[in-house]
This record gives sequence, C-alpha cells and structure tokens, in this order.
Amino acid sequence: MNCIDSLVAEFLNLPVIDQEPIAGVHGQEMLNIYLGRISVPSLGVTQSGQFIGVHLTAGGKGYSVLLGRTFLRHMKTACDGTSGSAMRETR
Repeated sequence: MNCIDSLVAEFLNLPVIDQEPIAGVHGQEMLNIYLGRISVPSLGVTQSGQFIGVHLTAGGKGYSVLLGRTFLRHMKTACDGTSGSAMRETR
C-alpha cells in the first residue's frame, strides 16, 4: 500500500476512510487510512486510492510519500539508485 505523511494528509484535508493497526520497526500503531490521488507527470501516471497516514516528517524523513506496490503494480520502471531518477517503460 502507498503511504502519505499524516501531517500532509491533514493539510490537504484528505478524507479518513478507515483506521488499521499497522506494524513497523517501531511496533504496532493504529493509523488513519486516507483516500487520495497521486500524479507523477514525469512517469505519465495518475492513480487514486488508499494511503496509510504515517509519520514521515516527524520521523525526520526528507519525503512525504512512499509509493508501494499498489502504485507500481501496473508498470515496469527502472530506477537509477545513484541519481534517484526513475523511468517508466511503456507497454
């Protein structure tokens, strides 16, 4: 599943559609599930769906979204780990 920073989700007024207990490296926590849409113009992809609200900013991360298999499952991508650039292969 995809994740969004909980503070960003609140700022964007994304609707909370559920709550689930989610386990991670810091143990289990009840987290909000938001309904949202993400667009990555450079990959030509826009998708709507569920996003788990996680504490990325509060945890000191430099990003506000984590894309998971629900986003990536319909495409083939190549990522350059050194530069961080991504490219979508067309089908």
